[in-house]
Amino acid sequence: MSLKEKTIKGLSWSALSQGGKVLSQFVTTAILARILSPQDFGLLAMALVFTEFVNIFCDVGVGNAIVQKKDATEEHFSTAFWLNLGIGVCLMCLLAVLSPLVAKFYDKPQLSLILRVLSVNFVIFSLSFVFQAHLSKHLEFKKLAFRSLLSVVLGSVAGIAAAFNGWGVWSLVAQTLTVSVVNLLSLVFMSSWYPRFLFSREALRDIFGFSVNTTASGILYYWTRNIDKLLIGKFLGAQLLGFYSIAY
Repeated sequence: MSLKEKTIKGLSWSALSQGGKVLSQFVTTAILARILSPQDFGLLAMALVFTEFVNIFCDVGVGNAIVQKKDATEEHFSTAFWLNLGIGVCLMCLLAVLSPLVAKFYDKPQLSLILRVLSVNFVIFSLSFVFQAHLSKHLEFKKLAFRSLLSVVLGSVAGIAAAFNGWGVWSLVAQTLTVSVVNLLSLVFMSSWYPRFLFSREALRDIFGFSVNTTASGILYYWTRNIDKLLIGKFLGAQLLGFYSIAY
């Protein structure tokens, strides 16, 4: 199969996956909005403002750097994997320590525990990035599309089931974590690559220059898209932020 044919087929699978995800998310949001309160959605949105920002640093652009590097070797992949894992663990610990300050910023004490639970995602994300980069580099778009759709659907099932059982905001937390775990397990199961105990300074230098630039652009892009949620949550409260996040 030629590169052109692989690209067209990959785009088709990506479009199918994206359409399925949008439909699943729409139906899930409609159901959860009937069960949960705006306060629940607002609390999660408050937490996600910070967790999604910190998540930018989990990969520090290393995955993208490997994808664009034509002559990436096993040393590059394994070095990136262990680097990401170390960063993910450090970020999880950092947010666990800082979570009381975020809760105080919003004047929502329950946010502290929510943030600590969600911080586990940093380790899950850090484990996922290089597996995803390896599949992307080898144009395995069908596998990427399947795991993306599967994780969203199973996350939706978990969130709705938890909501029906009266979990409140924790049903949204369960949904978020389920998506991450299923995503990681799917990548590991479908991948033909697994990390080796290698860490090369030379490989790190090869990918770090590119990764720093993508991380800087990611930070700027993130805050232009999320400063509204930060301010609404701070000055108008969780309930109005809940209405806003669903409408958005």
